[in-house]
Amino acid sequence: MALKVGEIHYANMRPFFEYIDRNKCRTEGMTFIRDVPAQVNEHLATGAVDVAAISSFSYGMHANEYVLLPDLCVSSAGAVHSLLLFSKVPLPSLSGNNVALTTSSETTVHLLKLILKQFYQVDVTYQLMRPQLREMLRDHEAALLIGDDAIVARAQSIAPYVYDLGELWYQWTGLPMTYALFAVRKAVAYEKSTLVSALYKQFRESYTEARTNVYAQLSKKMATNHRVARPFWQQYFRDLCYEWSAPQQKGLLYYFQLCYEEGFIPNRVSRIEEWGTVGTQS
Repeated sequence: MALKVGEIHYANMRPFFEYIDRNKCRTEGMTFIRDVPAQVNEHLATGAVDVAAISSFSYGMHANEYVLLPDLCVSSAGAVHSLLLFSKVPLPSLSGNNVALTTSSETTVHLLKLILKQFYQVDVTYQLMRPQLREMLRDHEAALLIGDDAIVARAQSIAPYVYDLGELWYQWTGLPMTYALFAVRKAVAYEKSTLVSALYKQFRESYTEARTNVYAQLSKKMATNHRVARPFWQQYFRDLCYEWSAPQQKGLLYYFQLCYEEGFIPNRVSRIEEWGTVGTQS
């Protein structure tokens, strides 16, 4: 029996994947398929993978088909540092202008649309583009980048205004925003429960190892492999919350409510079901 695992190779996911025992996982029948968030979302939706770290928006689109691995998420109560809107003008002045959106995201794209319309009453035109900031800003007043692309671009100081979407969401709602979750296709969760359990244990152990000494070793490695200094990475990982709890659930359900009201998702999401539990009600 095999288990196909979707892996997002972005910095915010590294604590869950950095220290897993891949040789042991391979021996037990696990195969890891690495891709950008939008593609991993698609892989899980089509059954190309059995379990994956997916965007929260994708969970909202398929809530009836998935269960979540408990106590695992990527969220923030404030700045997230890697979901950034780069703008030539102040955000309230964007109305009537064009905004370029990265093709790598779903949760963040819809989060930006909610923030601009619901909170700022700003009406703009959107265009999907490859995540290349200079190219995006050539014919657009603002551009949305996520993940490592956003982190590197911010260090280059290309745009005069940079807005952190995690910070904007928290300022307006007072709630954490959850960006990613670990989801399992329902049939797989029970048919391959032994493998799912073994994978879940690997994720928990990797996270525990990563946060040793306030993410010191992981931050050192990230600084070596990226063009951003070690102190940034330690702050970055400290500001993220990787544990799913009641505030995260409340914030995510509110996000889903707004997405439903705007027609971004077809059905209301009022229950978030976890693997090994009966689910939780809003």
